[in-house]
Amino acid sequence: MFELLIDEMQGKGFSDIGKLKKLNYSLKTWDGLKFDSLESFDKDMFIEFLMVNSHKMVNLEEVDFWGFPTDKLDKFLSDINSLKRIENTQGRYSFPKSILLNENLQYLSLTLTPIKKIPSEVGELRKLRTLIFSQTDIQILPEELGQLDELLELTIYTKLNKIHDSIASNKKLKTIDFGSNKITDLPAGIFTLQNLESINLSGNPIVQFDFQKAKWPKIKRLDLSRTPFGIYRNNIENLNRNFPNAEIIGGSNNLFVGDNKFGIYLSCTKSTYN
Repeated sequence: MFELLIDEMQGKGFSDIGKLKKLNYSLKTWDGLKFDSLESFDKDMFIEFLMVNSHKMVNLEEVDFWGFPTDKLDKFLSDINSLKRIENTQGRYSFPKSILLNENLQYLSLTLTPIKKIPSEVGELRKLRTLIFSQTDIQILPEELGQLDELLELTIYTKLNKIHDSIASNKKLKTIDFGSNKITDLPAGIFTLQNLESINLSGNPIVQFDFQKAKWPKIKRLDLSRTPFGIYRNNIENLNRNFPNAEIIGGSNNLFVGDNKFGIYLSCTKSTYN
């Protein structure tokens, strides 16, 4: 069934499916080989080819599955346990539970995914270093996230409103991006992350920010712009004094309360501040 495709692949220098390292389904590329440039390429046949041969992909480390048929995705991923990086760029999928089988996973990024809850089993991905859920329906960060001892980067938006205090256990965290969410309060544990270098809280309805609790000796960037706290110049000045070596970002469109007679409108609270 796949003879012509395989012959043409070999003619392009591809030899062994077991040596495959990187698959980008959305771009139809496979370790640099662009499949839709092959004369024998057919989309449906290509999907079937991947499904039939997924168990042979013993060295596959990276996959972007945007556009992959939703009814086949879980089966495809469940046959592969060597993955270190999984991306779903602009793909509307529920959470593929087979992702949780990849104990070597280091990078997980899902975008435009209608996920309402992060499975507690994510805490078993102990080698995970980067976790990104962009434009999802996630409202709560589960306690189990604190089990990710190697986590360096955490990005969640756009509906997050509660962060479990177990984030204090993610002691290696360097970068947090919680921009444009529904966060009003921060857990005490987030202020104990001594390796934190950058935190984005912009666009959240944060009124109070108890920065004096923060034990952030390595902080380089703190963004509180477009928040009810960050649009007041004196709050940003206090932060600058507390973190003299960090870039502190406040205001909204380079304006602070009192800079003009119209005030500042914040979409996160749907209010104008004068």
